[in-house]
Amino acid sequence: MLALFGRDAALRNIYRLANLARGSDPLDTLPAIRQAYLDFLDSRQRGVASNRHDDFFSIDYAAEAQLSAAFRSGELDDCNQSDIIGGKYNSETERAKRAIARAALAGLFALDADFALVFSLAIHSIFLRQSKRGAGRPGSYGGSSSASIGAIWLTVDARISPLDLQEMFVHELTHHLLFIDELNQPQFDYFAIAKPENFAHSAILRRNRPLDKVVHSIVVATELLLARQRYLPRGQKTVIHPPSAALVRATMEAIASVDALPARASLMTPHLLAIVDTCRVACRQLQDCPDASLETCA
Repeated sequence: MLALFGRDAALRNIYRLANLARGSDPLDTLPAIRQAYLDFLDSRQRGVASNRHDDFFSIDYAAEAQLSAAFRSGELDDCNQSDIIGGKYNSETERAKRAIARAALAGLFALDADFALVFSLAIHSIFLRQSKRGAGRPGSYGGSSSASIGAIWLTVDARISPLDLQEMFVHELTHHLLFIDELNQPQFDYFAIAKPENFAHSAILRRNRPLDKVVHSIVVATELLLARQRYLPRGQKTVIHPPSAALVRATMEAIASVDALPARASLMTPHLLAIVDTCRVACRQLQDCPDASLETCA
């Protein structure tokens, strides 16, 4: 959403939510907008308090437990992800993982000022917990939930690099900006997209999933591709996300699977159809890039 539509579009969506909770205070500074936005989230997400500190990682045990529990209340959980967050790390391990995540985020902020600004407004909490593994479920590197807008869960797995974490931050911010966008404008017919005949093919997990998950995967993948092109470090392998050439192919396949749905126009609002079309245009430009890496294609 940020690379596709720019900083100002994201800020307008956040401002509109903040304006609903502004009270008598003017929203003429970024700190004022942030506080009113967090007030809005607190009024909507009962029992999940927003982190009001400047430090995203400044979360006590009770708040972390609330955030973890909120991930179990999402809808259309086709991958059994509602119970994927595991237990706490021991104190020494958590400190080490937090330091790695904090450094990766600071490095990302230094790479793109617009990302830093929007992330700092939209996100209030980053918490670390283990990932549960089970039959047919390999575990996760982290995630986000529409039931806990503004919070990101990470595992900071030992197999991943700082660049993987930076891509995770881009990935998760995109989910949150889509959640925020949906609070501004409707996106889906949720009753209809719950039916298996209306599933499509995900660009990230490469399997048939409910349409909301697939559209999120399309936008996330496109944002990752654009971030790689514009400001993320180049020439390094990533574990969490595939190389750009494979990712752009998977994204175009996902878009084609959405296009093939007979009820496409009634499953998504015109606003969301326009978002998918914008992803299509961006990915076609990348697909036509003569550079096999896609990362230096203008």
